[in-house]
Amino acid sequence: NKYYTKRQLNAIRKSQSESTSGANWYNLPKAELTDDLKADLKLIQLRRATDPKQFYKRSDYKKNQYPRYLHRGKVLDDSVDFYSARLTKTQRKSTLVDELLCDNRIRSEMKRRSRDIQYKHR
Repeated sequence: NKYYTKRQLNAIRKSQSESTSGANWYNLPKAELTDDLKADLKLIQLRRATDPKQFYKRSDYKKNQYPRYLHRGKVLDDSVDFYSARLTKTQRKSTLVDELLCDNRIRSEMKRRSRDIQYKHR
């Protein structure tokens, strides 16, 4: 039963409150930024380049700024769509970047764009 001063209690509360985003934001944990997570976040920031016909709302974050609190989820398949709308094990990838690199439609769009850019600079 150790007694704390008011200053020590405030320091303890502050360190505990910085580890999560708070009860109003469902206590999201503070993110450890790995290279894979940074690549996925960069892809989300640049998602307008992957599909030119789709409109995406502008991101709140600046160019090299990442959110402090986030949680990466896992998409669960519905058992009803077992044969019609699920990905096989070979189609599943560990990151968003890997999934986009395997998508033929996006890859062909990127090739077309790079050809257009190279043609303009000749």
